[in-house]
Amino acid sequence: MSPFSRRLVDLRRRYGLRQGELAALVGYEQSYLSALEVGSKGPPASEFVERLSAALSITSEEKTQLSDALDASQRKFTISQNAEEEVYWLIKDLREHLPNLPTFQVRLIRDLLRLREPTPKGSCGLAVLHQKEEATM
Repeated sequence: MSPFSRRLVDLRRRYGLRQGELAALVGYEQSYLSALEVGSKGPPASEFVERLSAALSITSEEKTQLSDALDASQRKFTISQNAEEEVYWLIKDLREHLPNLPTFQVRLIRDLLRLREPTPKGSCGLAVLHQKEEATM
């Protein structure tokens, strides 16, 4: 289930609404809301979040979380035309392996992407880890 689908279901349940009731409040068909919740439709336009926010009078924090979940639920992205060749190979590897990666590997990749300190060219940072281990022994 996508982050947006999960947040949408959680919001609807928290407000004690059925799909048809929420759909009527935001001005969409119940079948569309159902498709969003089960993930058979990609994430909606940001207008949907605006309508949902107004209809339920959700807090600004809830709206931010819903907007972040909408962004995280996008299924496609574009690679910059200025991207290095390595980026293309990384994307190819992700396309091939992502459906079968266990959760711990996905978390490791996400953790690696959050690292901001560049490592020396040709290094993967293992030397730094090794030095820290030696220092603590």
